[in-house]
Amino acid sequence: MPKLLEIATEYAHLKCVEPKPVMIAMAKLIQICGDKDIQDYDRKDARTFVDQYGKVKTTTIRRRLNSINAVFNWAAYELDLEQRNPFARLIIREEGRDAYIVTNQLGPLGMWVSKIKM
Repeated sequence: MPKLLEIATEYAHLKCVEPKPVMIAMAKLIQICGDKDIQDYDRKDARTFVDQYGKVKTTTIRRRLNSINAVFNWAAYELDLEQRNPFARLIIREEGRDAYIVTNQLGPLGMWVSKIKM
């Protein structure tokens, strides 16, 4: 079975997507959980990825998860994997709240902008 990095590279090439976001997400996943065979990743790895990502906004983590999800979903079809995507439907604690806090620090204008977004 192919390793994650090999699958991600093939995905970006065949789907003709911008490879940079995919490779950033894969590099971080490999840094945190290792470069395993694609079917060896599990939900524990997914939670570890979210918990240990680092000091970034939750929206950044969500974007990385979206790239990872796309690769895993594609691999499931291409490789006839029977397991579920372990990165699907992950909950990120207080997702989006960090963006709201930053917006509120802008003062009255930030409060006005945050109300429009809601």
